[in-house]
Amino acid sequence: MIKAIADSSAVLALLLSEPCAGVVRSHMPDVRLSAANLAEVITQLTERGMPALEALAAIEPIVQVAPFRTEQAVACGARRPATRSADLSLGDRACVALAHERNLPSLTTDTAWSQAVPETAILIR
Repeated sequence: MIKAIADSSAVLALLLSEPCAGVVRSHMPDVRLSAANLAEVITQLTERGMPALEALAAIEPIVQVAPFRTEQAVACGARRPATRSADLSLGDRACVALAHERNLPSLTTDTAWSQAVPETAILIR
């Protein structure tokens, strides 16, 4: 049973062994990651010098990826005006859309994000 949706920052915290990784770990294995957030995690890891396929291999064993569907894309676009002041990225809004769709909380390290959508956010840092 899925218990939470992870933002890319939460998965990165886990992969990079940040102090808040234990909070993410406590929700495992019942966490999902939007495919849009998967792209963000791979982007961050490749910018640190990790090859993309190696990054994917590091992510796949720890979190299952949920497809980024048309309905979520529409929800992301629709949410932009309400979250513009918090500067939520497409990935942030994809996480929120998936969390809303499944009526689940979302794990994030981004304080501005958690303030913009407090109804779903669990701030892990």
